Amino acid sequence: HDASSVDHDASSISSEYTWEDENIDQNDDDLLDNTDPTVTHLCFLVHGHRGQSKDLSYMHAAIQGRSSEVRRERLKELQRLESERSDGEGNGDGDGSGEKRDDVDAAIDEVRSSLGQRVVVHSVTCNEGKTNDGVRAGGERCVEEMLQVIRKEANRTRRKRQRNRKYNENVSENDDELSEVVDIYLSLVGNSLGGIYSRYAVAQLYYMSENKN
Repeated sequence: HDASSVDHDASSISSEYTWEDENIDQNDDDLLDNTDPTVTHLCFLVHGHRGQSKDLSYMHAAIQGRSSEVRRERLKELQRLESERSDGEGNGDGDGSGEKRDDVDAAIDEVRSSLGQRVVVHSVTCNEGKTNDGVRAGGERCVEEMLQVIRKEANRTRRKRQRNRKYNENVSENDDELSEVVDIYLSLVGNSLGGIYSRYAVAQLYYMSENKN
């Protein structure tokens, strides 16, 4: 079967199956306004033979819950460090205060960088009702869907970085925001036949990354 001709429009991938850890309130938004996205971690969940994307909904929820928990902890730490820096500035420059302020600034930068690491969980939908036509066909459909999600999230990261630069450095509107390299980590989890689809998809994505400029 030739699955390479299958073309899923990006808009056809339901956002119902994609989750990103962005459940933060307005105060948190203020803290992160100018934090550049550093790494996007995409986790793809792939169902098995005669399965559905929602078969892995428990794992979807578990990843979501843990990622939210870690993010809340980091936000609390950022708030504490920001408060400590403000208190230090108000107390003046005593002995050793300059060195302590440098340590706090470094810690703030480290936490901000970690908060720039976005987590996106996506349950693959392209093989629902189509798991009887072979590994290659199903694997190629997975590759197509994963590429769409990867490109969408990479462009989203680029636009966010561009907005931050325009705000901070008055960057020209004509700068090519789509040419910048974006770091993306991939995790694939598949049950049953979904694991074999995932192995095929990883091999194809690796081959494509090695053979593109």
